[in-house]
Amino acid sequence: MECTDKIRSIKAPSQEISCMEMYAPLLEELFTLTSEDWELDETTNNIEDVVEIATSLYGQERYGEALSLLTQMIVTLNNHFERDEWYSMFDDFNSMDHSESLIDTMDLFEELLQNKTSPQSLTDPILQTLRMVSEDNVLANYSSWDISPLLNLQDKTKDNGIHPDSNILK
Repeated sequence: MECTDKIRSIKAPSQEISCMEMYAPLLEELFTLTSEDWELDETTNNIEDVVEIATSLYGQERYGEALSLLTQMIVTLNNHFERDEWYSMFDDFNSMDHSESLIDTMDLFEELLQNKTSPQSLTDPILQTLRMVSEDNVLANYSSWDISPLLNLQDKTKDNGIHPDSNILK
């Protein structure tokens, strides 16, 4: 069974709390670079697959799982840049053809964090994790994955328009 199929098959016991730890080992395996992926095609495809799975979870109103999966993906990518020195293997993350996935990810994050039904028991640990990733400055230094707008979402009653032209949730 492929990693993405394993990710799809996971069912969290609760949508009220973060379940990032369920996804961590599978995402770690999924985002381990192979020596043949110097163009990052496989990595780009894997990001797209994870965003697609998270979008599907969102559509099923499995908000806790969707938010946890996206957050763990960001943590995993951040860790690989730092620990595995991805930054020395290629110029930067922007060399990947991932712009739609990035926009879709940010929009889905915004929607999930703004969701009035998402309890603080879910969003608080997610936001704490995203703050730690943001403070690392790894993704900010080596990619266009600026997650700082997500940390400043105040009003859950309106769309902050992080990427107003995205159509992922339409």
